[in-house]
Amino acid sequence: MEINSTDDCLSLQNSLDCFSNWCNSIGLKINASKCRVMTFTRSRTPILCDNHISGIKILLVINNVVDLGFRLTSINLSPCPHIAMISSRAFKVFGFVMRLSKDFKLVKSSHCALVCPILEYRFIIWYPYTVSDSDQLERIQRKFLRFAGFVLGIPHFTHNYTNILNVLNLPSATLAEHRRILN
Repeated sequence: MEINSTDDCLSLQNSLDCFSNWCNSIGLKINASKCRVMTFTRSRTPILCDNHISGIKILLVINNVVDLGFRLTSINLSPCPHIAMISSRAFKVFGFVMRLSKDFKLVKSSHCALVCPILEYRFIIWYPYTVSDSDQLERIQRKFLRFAGFVLGIPHFTHNYTNILNVLNLPSATLAEHRRILN
């Protein structure tokens, strides 16, 4: 809901009251202590409302939240924090795969089954629009290719993974380009 005046704050509170009454009428209980307030604005002086649900004031104002696996930030709606979050998670999972796998076929299938879905989940929503974001994601792919080249003894030039991609029968496009082609 767009808040441009104190009347809009009252309208928002009225909507919260209607929602609370509807929940009570059908037997649902709202846990107001778990409710948070997040404001998306470009204004340096946003209008802040004191909202409450079922008589309990919503105290916690947050700047970022993870919802359905996607990190939202109120500052500029940039996907950078989300990309950092999934890159970190993908590196952890890939490290786990490398430590536990002795057979390279298992590494490739584990990478494709466990790491790639982390990188590709809802990719169309947070598609990286900066070079640094794309590079952050591609670091994971390059690490996998370096590991594959080392384990399989595939000769390749530094920072050129074409031979490894050909041997493994993987697409030569970067992750971002490959996802854009498929979508």
